[in-house]
This record gives sequence, structure tokens and C-alpha cells, in this order.
Amino acid sequence: MMRVGLLHAQGHDRDVMGCNCNELPCGRIYGVPIKLSIYLVIFALYSLAGVAGMNAPAWCIILLGLGGFLILILTILVHEFGHGMTAKHLGGEIIHILLWPLGGLCVHTMPEIRTANEKLWNDWWVTFNGPLTHVLMVPVWVVLIALLFAAYGLSYSAADFWSDLNPCAAGSLSRHPNVVEKGWGAVLLLQLCSTAISVNAILFLFNVLFPLYPMDCSKLLCTGMQLCGTPVQRAARRFIWISAASVLLLLAVMAWNIYQAIATAKEEDIKHMLQSSGLGLLPVHLSVLTGLGLAVWGGKQTYEMKKLSDEKRLHTHPLFSHVPHSTRNVRDIANGRPDLLVEKTVDMYEGEAVEDAIAVPRAQNYGAVRMVGGQIIRERMPQPQGNGDALPRQEIVVQ
Repeated sequence: MMRVGLLHAQGHDRDVMGCNCNELPCGRIYGVPIKLSIYLVIFALYSLAGVAGMNAPAWCIILLGLGGFLILILTILVHEFGHGMTAKHLGGEIIHILLWPLGGLCVHTMPEIRTANEKLWNDWWVTFNGPLTHVLMVPVWVVLIALLFAAYGLSYSAADFWSDLNPCAAGSLSRHPNVVEKGWGAVLLLQLCSTAISVNAILFLFNVLFPLYPMDCSKLLCTGMQLCGTPVQRAARRFIWISAASVLLLLAVMAWNIYQAIATAKEEDIKHMLQSSGLGLLPVHLSVLTGLGLAVWGGKQTYEMKKLSDEKRLHTHPLFSHVPHSTRNVRDIANGRPDLLVEKTVDMYEGEAVEDAIAVPRAQNYGAVRMVGGQIIRERMPQPQGNGDALPRQEIVVQ
């Protein structure tokens, strides 16, 4: 559940974080292309296998798994349209929405002709209005489950609502064991509504409180620090440290959960694990598997952001696409080609001297070559005057 607004300009580059692979087109909603990651299908099958052991009829188990998956997809789509429609209202364009195992990605553009402060505020509001959709969806599901409870002669209390809203609680049906007497159809409908409330609560907390890119919290945190006057470089360093600490904490929590599962496992649980392994499934709870995947992904994103910060290329990252930058000509020392001038785009931070951002001495002064439209062009060497040994000296500029 996140948004990627890296296209502050005219939207030339539409390759987002390498997420273009293994995508299945799923049609359009209000003209917006919807894509489905193949990994989300695998995730759904794994989730369905996790409820296969329930003490319920097969049709109820299948519908419960499929219904929960559709509720998750619907919730993610509403969340991503919260990002996209806000961006469109501010002058941007929704390119596509991608559904994948960690939620969704809304890829959109934003208008370029804005001041840096306006871009920050626009980014903040676009990001904020994604999680806000969960605050609006929860009352709808509460009204629906309350009506269903009343239709079956039951009462949906505030304690039931808290059980559905609390991610650590078992849900409202655990407080009404007699609901099975109303039939498995009642169990299915009430459980799906209870699941919808829990999904909205979890995704809201997950996006607002989890500081890992590309979660919404990462954008809210980075833009918030800069709106409060924190320089770009300092905001990036702070976020990198916070993100790295979150990865380590998440890994520690997942390791503890695995240890607890092994330490408290009974003989029946061990047999179930072995059966799952025989079916090609990992004998690990879905939440633990998701947490480990998120930790690995977050660690990778944190490392890449650290590299961009060191190389002064934060402007290429979606979290800092508003950072001013300049293009300069530098000699290709890194590849052992000092006579070749290549373009290098670097960040321009507030307070940086103008001299540090201008281009290095021009190639035509020294007879070097440059890349123009993919072609190697050598400028004409100026003819020596007077002493034939007085050729222009080639200066090597190391960046």
C-alpha cells in the first residue's frame, strides 16, 4: 500500500523500482490500467492453504479464502485510488496501479512547474490521502456487520468492534460461538465483514507507522522533516538510520516468532508442518513469511538509498524527486578513459556554492571527445602557435 510519485516532470521514465516484471494486465478502472503481480497470485494460494485446516465445510473454507482475497484487493485499490485521485486533482496523471504481495503501487506524475515547498506539500497530501481511505472504509463495514448481526438475532457491541479493530485480538466471532447455530452462511458473511475491518485497521497502522520505503510512512516522514526545515541530506541520513533500525527490529521480531513457534509446537503441529512441506509449502506462518520478505525488501531499499546519498544522486529516488540537480561534464576517470567527457547529474543542496555545480572545463579547449546522441565526437584540436611544443595541456579533473 504505497504510492510512487517519481515522475515530477513530463513522465518520461516509467520503470518503477524494477517492478515491471511478471505483471499481468487486469483491465482498467476509470481509465486507469490495473496490473497484477504474479507473486500476489502465489501469495493468495499460500494464504488459501493456510485456512485449509479449518473445521468447516469445504465450500465455506474456499469461499472464505477467496472472499478474503477479494476484500484485500478491493481495499488496496481504494487505497491506491486515494493516492492517484489526489495526484490528479493537483495536476498529475495516474499511469497505472500495480497490485503485489506488499500491497499496491500507484505510479503517477506530478506537475513540474512548482516551487520546492509546493512539491513537498503536494507529495505529503498525495501520500496522506491513501491511508485516509481506511478511516472512511471502516465505518461502512461496521454498519454492514452490525446489520448482519441484527438480521441473525445477535448484537454487535463496542467490544465486538474493538475485537475486529485490534490486530492482536481474535475477532468478533470469537465472542459469539453460538453463531454457528445460524448456519455456515452466517459464519461466512460475518467473518468476511470482520476480516474487512481488521484488514483496514492493519493496513492503516502498517502504512502510517512502518518507516520503510516504499510504505507511505517513508514519504510522510521525509517530506515532513523537510517541511519543518531539515536539509535534504540530513533528512535522508536520518531516514536511512530509522529505516535500517526498523529492518533489524523486524528481523528480530520474526526470529522471535519462529523461536516461539518451535518451542511451543505440539506433536500435531509438527505433523502439520511436515505435511505442508510435502505439499511444497514452507512450514512457516504466513505473517512470519511476509515479515521476512518485507525486511529483506526494506533492507535492499535502505542500502540503495545510502548509495544514492553518498553519490549525491538522491534526486533519482522517488522520496527526493524534488531535489534540485545539475548536469556537468566530467572526464571518465572511473573507466580509464580520461579523454572522454561524460555527463554526470548530481544533487544541488541548499547552501552549496554555485561553483561546485557548474560544468568542468569544456572539451573543445583540450581536444577531448564527448558523447553526443550516443556518438563519440572529438572536438577540433586548436593549432599550436609559435613553438611547436607549446601544445595545450590536457587537464584531468577527478570528480
